[in-house]
Amino acid sequence: MNIMTDSSMALSCALVLEDDLLVAADLCNAIESEGLLTLLVSVNDAAGAASLIKQEHLLAVAVVDVSHPRNVTYAMMDILRTEGIPIVCVSTDPLVALPSPYASLPLFTKPFDLGGLQHVLRQMAINGGGKASPGEVSSCR
Repeated sequence: MNIMTDSSMALSCALVLEDDLLVAADLCNAIESEGLLTLLVSVNDAAGAASLIKQEHLLAVAVVDVSHPRNVTYAMMDILRTEGIPIVCVSTDPLVALPSPYASLPLFTKPFDLGGLQHVLRQMAINGGGKASPGEVSSCR
């Protein structure tokens, strides 16, 4: 199933907040293979990311690098939540743990299960742009 063929995912882009260009390329390819355009922004570009997040009807989902958690990372995730944009977390650190306000978000660690990521994105589309179904995926290690 291609995400863009699901009418519940009427928004057009996935925001990828990632600093590592090789990781970003893999993530973008996986997302784009589902028919969703990607916008790549460095995790360090808070202003750029915030302006994209606030563009009404631009973003369908955000994929956020939490490898090196920083205040700016969690601030971006808070803005995404406020705007109602579903979040999928990724990390190159297999030992990363999300703090309690974010612990229920899907988390993929390296080596990434790109098929699992695509599955979660499809679940978000099926659920009307919301999070994956309860019990569907909470951690993808």
